Amino acid sequence: LRAAENFCDRNSHDTRVDGLYANVFNMWGNVYGRFAVYDSAVWAFEKAYRYASAGGTSEGVLNVCLNLADSYVRRGRYDLGSYWYNHALSVADSIQMPEEKRFPIYYGLAQVSMELRDFGMCDYYYGLAERQYDKMQPYEKHIYLNNRGNSYYYRQDYEQALGYFRRSLALTTAHQEMEFERNLTMVNLGEVFMLLGQTDSASYYLNRCHQFFFSVNNESALYYIDTQLIELALKEGNIGQAKRMLKITRDTDN
Repeated sequence: LRAAENFCDRNSHDTRVDGLYANVFNMWGNVYGRFAVYDSAVWAFEKAYRYASAGGTSEGVLNVCLNLADSYVRRGRYDLGSYWYNHALSVADSIQMPEEKRFPIYYGLAQVSMELRDFGMCDYYYGLAERQYDKMQPYEKHIYLNNRGNSYYYRQDYEQALGYFRRSLALTTAHQEMEFERNLTMVNLGEVFMLLGQTDSASYYLNRCHQFFFSVNNESALYYIDTQLIELALKEGNIGQAKRMLKITRDTDN
């Protein structure tokens, strides 16, 4: 990425590099997003959007809009997340994108509705996305399954949530390259099992995913997992373990 960005910098006088600039900053945004540094992700995606608008394709602009929307939702800015998802929908209309390719927009709008606890609209958009499930790539299926599981988690319908998370785990296990997605699913499985009182299963999944997120230094995920492990220790009556976890758990601003 640095080599590609340096090439663009050396040739910035040539507008033909705008499309490459857009790809570079879009990828930087994805890298920052993977490490949960969403302020930096937004910065990179906004630059990608400017370059894509100047010299990219409409499909490239739409992709960056979705990435911007996702990042704003993760920052808790649901207003801006909704804006960029709807902007992506406008771009899709302008290029007459077929319905079968619009599911990332639909499950994005479903995510915003979930965060606002508007479960009626949430289910409406997930219903539109589900129609195209067989046409999704594996990572897109993971997004759909994981986020729809979360929608039931927020309704405290843990059995329904568990069903979607189990499907996500089966999917990501079948695709070994989806290591991040597989461990993210384990975080959700661990918490749902704990809420269902199945502490052995909760401990199994939380400890498995903790090792992965420690190896990639994802502090946001680690803090969340650690708090779940503390709660699990308390549920099991292991006060000593809870105290030890409290001493080593680091707070995070992310």
